Amino acid sequence: MARDVAELIVQEFRKWAVMSPIDILGEFRDQYGAQVCEFYYAYHQGDAQLPLLVAHVDTVFSDQPSDDEILYDPETKEIHRLEPKNDGLGADDRLGVALVSLLLREFPNVGFLLTNYEEQGQIGAKVAVQNLAYELQHYPYLLQLDRQRSKHFAHYGHITKNFVNFLADQLPEWCLLKGLRTDITVICPEINRCGVNIAIGYYAPHQPDEFIRVDDAVLAYQAVRKLLQHPVDEPFKLREE
Repeated sequence: MARDVAELIVQEFRKWAVMSPIDILGEFRDQYGAQVCEFYYAYHQGDAQLPLLVAHVDTVFSDQPSDDEILYDPETKEIHRLEPKNDGLGADDRLGVALVSLLLREFPNVGFLLTNYEEQGQIGAKVAVQNLAYELQHYPYLLQLDRQRSKHFAHYGHITKNFVNFLADQLPEWCLLKGLRTDITVICPEINRCGVNIAIGYYAPHQPDEFIRVDDAVLAYQAVRKLLQHPVDEPFKLREE
């Protein structure tokens, strides 16, 4: 099973890594019926008992790799970019996009928000929360797939004791660390929801030698699957209203 998932992740990453941010938003519109707002985001409503999955389509690099520049080593189970110069692999956050796409095959009723310009001050997330604040309150919590390394969640202060206990009950082997900033730091306080960013297995983000450890991506995929198999009856609010 793990080998099959690993192969799917490699294939799915290849698909999204070579595309432009605008093309990715358009593909999610065409494939899943997502609502696209210009160049800023793609959103699709999902089950109110499941988290909203969040990822971003942009990278810090000026150019995405071509397919023949994406190298997967089955021995080390790592993905690298061939002879990186100034532009790296773009796993931050095309790997998150790939995992969201794979998860939608099994959980087509899950909601998602793909943003653009996360690397430029979370611009897409700011536009999304301005346009969709009421809609995004539909979800019990937010789960962003945009964190380096493995087996932890990053939080940005938008958590409660009940939410931390929920995560620990579902994934006791995963720890919680403090992060700096990402899209959910903009969204969570505006919609009064808890949220975390899950580590998905990329390393050396923003660097030319950025790479993916596929086994760690598989762990993230399996962790999100487990969370999606546990619907939540009451939202995890940051504050009482």
